[in-house]
Amino acid sequence: EGVSAQVIDNGSALFLQNVAQEASLKWFQGKPLRMGGSYVAVPIKYVDGKIYGILSLDTVLDARTLGPEDLEFVEELVAKATPVILDAKSKVPEPEPEPEPEP
Repeated sequence: EGVSAQVIDNGSALFLQNVAQEASLKWFQGKPLRMGGSYVAVPIKYVDGKIYGILSLDTVLDARTLGPEDLEFVEELVAKATPVILDAKSKVPEPEPEPEPEP
């Protein structure tokens, strides 16, 4: 449901140049900011292709329009950041199991 889920389900980037024309943006509906802006979302993938999360940005507050070069920039940023994110995730210890209550 929604565009973030669409990016996760499809595993590919999403670029919406004018959010005011997109009925699929649930977070934008009903807000008085219907003046425009852009939305970019890029999946963060494991080496095996599984999706770890997404990096998204929008320009709704200032209604600035992004272009294809901005999408390319975010894709490059994700490509460079993914190894660092996944390495950091691998260093986070698993939580200790909770002790069982005594009878």
